[in-house]
Amino acid sequence: MSDKRVLVVDDDADLREVIVLALRDAGLEVDEASDGLRALDMLAAGLRPSLILVDLVMPVLDGRAFIRKLGNFGPQVAQTPVLVLTASSRPVLPGDVPVLGKPFDAFELVRRVNEILGLPQHAVAC
Repeated sequence: MSDKRVLVVDDDADLREVIVLALRDAGLEVDEASDGLRALDMLAAGLRPSLILVDLVMPVLDGRAFIRKLGNFGPQVAQTPVLVLTASSRPVLPGDVPVLGKPFDAFELVRRVNEILGLPQHAVAC
């Protein structure tokens, strides 16, 4: 597993593209899924990201259900850090899952991702 691989799970294709470009420009490896079910399929196929960015409101399988199902993949996946992206001002989430409100600035997104991954802030620019 690369310590710089991020899985982006969001049903908004335009927003997902912005996120993917910002993270790739920051030197991160990025995989993407349009809903929680597709992301679970990717994990079942062996994808092991070092961070998962997930929207809460999505069709097929929403972010809350997706987060709950991460435990089904064993400790390596269950312990993968998750950053929730949401337009909701007060989402109710399990544990201490960090939240980044939409809309967000690409610089702030990259800063938060680097912080969670323990990567140097100066090494990343959008």
